[in-house]
Amino acid sequence: MREVDFSKTGISVRTEHPSKENYSVSYLWNLNGVRRDAIDSPDVGRMVGDKENVAIAFSDLDFSVLPELKKAALEKLKMDGATVSGLTAEKRVTGLRPPELVWIVDVADAKGEKGQVISDAKGAILEVIEPESRQPKPEWLAATTIRATLDRIFDKFPKGAKFSSILINDDQAHVDADNPVKPGEMVSFIFDAQKIMPFGRPFPPEVFGLESGPARMLTAEDMAGYDAATLDTLKQRTLERINLQGGKVSRLTFERGNVFVASPHGQDLVEIRVEAGYRGGRVTYEPDGTELDVVLP
Repeated sequence: MREVDFSKTGISVRTEHPSKENYSVSYLWNLNGVRRDAIDSPDVGRMVGDKENVAIAFSDLDFSVLPELKKAALEKLKMDGATVSGLTAEKRVTGLRPPELVWIVDVADAKGEKGQVISDAKGAILEVIEPESRQPKPEWLAATTIRATLDRIFDKFPKGAKFSSILINDDQAHVDADNPVKPGEMVSFIFDAQKIMPFGRPFPPEVFGLESGPARMLTAEDMAGYDAATLDTLKQRTLERINLQGGKVSRLTFERGNVFVASPHGQDLVEIRVEAGYRGGRVTYEPDGTELDVVLP
């Protein structure tokens, strides 16, 4: 099995398809018996190259942890009139560590707003996902948020992790990094305000005419020069340099080098883009503020 869902009316089981590669099939078991879902679903994780062992069996599931886990979920979320609306067991693939068996507890209040609590197989809580109305809504491109996002990324990866690109736009961060689970492979992640999600694999640098290898990778230590004050200054300089009516900073990309420019000093660069409608420009800097590349509207 790939996933087991328990609701108030039945059990749904998703398994690998018996004959179609990279597809899964679901079965619903309730008081009317068992029926197979008529639609076979693409197994997206396998299609993007995730070949990890994520199979589970009912014998893997410790049902004795559920009474206390359900109570803990309600206490953690503290939602008015909330009840447990569903339970899911699966091997979660984060890309940051080997797949691990987890329980996901869905909680809904009287208005239908939902939150989640995720625990390990023994019921130890790993993560609390707040209902949407209580989720943080950061100003992603504020200098303090950019720095906090970088620190959060570095904190989630193992010490000494290597990154080829970190892109931060107005609603999330996109990270290309050396695979923490299988070093030597490149993987991509999406970071939003609460979650980290694996996002397949990036194109190899050779596609863009760039050389691969350690020289292109950056680390948390390398990025220390991009503090909030420096980032704020570089953002303001970019807005003035691009001088675009109604222009706003749309994204920052941190890399050792790209198809347009590389640091002559081997430093990590930040490319800051300004856009207004379909027009835009960009400036690429070293940490000390040296301009290496400017593209005007």
